[in-house]
Amino acid sequence: MRLHARIGLMAMVALASQPADLFAKKRPKPVDAAAAAVRAESGPSASVAEIPALAKLLAKAGWTPTPEMSGYFKVGHIYRPTATGHSRVISDCFEATPTEDTYTSTEVVTQLQAGVGMEFAGMGGGISAGIVKKVKFGTPTHVSLSETDLFPTDDCRNKLHRLAGQQVDLSKLYVVQQVLMAEIAEQTCGRIDANGKFLMLGQAEAAYARACNQFSLEPVAVAYRTQPMAPLLGGQSGAASVELGGDSVDFGAV
Repeated sequence: MRLHARIGLMAMVALASQPADLFAKKRPKPVDAAAAAVRAESGPSASVAEIPALAKLLAKAGWTPTPEMSGYFKVGHIYRPTATGHSRVISDCFEATPTEDTYTSTEVVTQLQAGVGMEFAGMGGGISAGIVKKVKFGTPTHVSLSETDLFPTDDCRNKLHRLAGQQVDLSKLYVVQQVLMAEIAEQTCGRIDANGKFLMLGQAEAAYARACNQFSLEPVAVAYRTQPMAPLLGGQSGAASVELGGDSVDFGAV
């Protein structure tokens, strides 16, 4: 009996002599409530590979993304590049009415509906740096004019003549022949973490989350395709010119 008591006493002394952190490692780590809340709010994340950039997706299919998703780019309207973007110069150049069809490119349609990435235009301040936007669209519509319908009316030619008199470089004019229209079903702003995951914004960036959370009741122009105006006015390869009101206007090389 005394032997058992002595062994038990020796075991207790040995345990008491061990470092305190030996037992601390076995204790569960305290839960970071704030971090847990952010993770819960973030929900499931997707990898960057699963959210391709809108510009790259459209460029692969031969489209040019609109600089701003709005109804500004319309089929049959004539534009010219400016220092700040694009300026619409004539809106009624052709008699034909654009046709509307359901866009059927499987890769583009599937990804637009699943979600694509875009840059987020911040509201100022360093906190907006690194924020990206994930946008989901409805089924896109293809609005277009056929090449045989791109025949300028006499009124359009007269307007071009007046523009030439105002020293507008007509050789840079182009007409929007096709537009990809779609409703914005959902927009979500977030950040890409070190592992390439898209994470939604937390409470600290609630203002940016609200600014990003918007949708459109009307379809917006997602992308467009164009044709230069000079060949449509009778120009061939090389220098293009057309008779406008009795005068020959040179459109330069095309």
